[in-house]
Amino acid sequence: MREETWEIVNVQSLNRFDDGSEIDKQVLKDVGIIKDEHAKLKILAKGVLEKRLLVRADAFSQAAKAMIEEKGGKAEVL
Repeated sequence: MREETWEIVNVQSLNRFDDGSEIDKQVLKDVGIIKDEHAKLKILAKGVLEKRLLVRADAFSQAAKAMIEEKGGKAEVL
């Protein structure tokens, strides 16, 4: 049985995207933030989020979800 692999991204890494952007695994792979779009993706709350984003991931820390929503964005669990 293959062990699940996870890609971890901190919210501060999402500031490179334009306000209102939709972020998912493929977008993160295209810009080099993650290496494997087939791995599970978890967003953590390290740093400061400055943009309103729609973020789709397999998991969010509670703090990361709150940070995304405080900026008017949305955290969607895949």
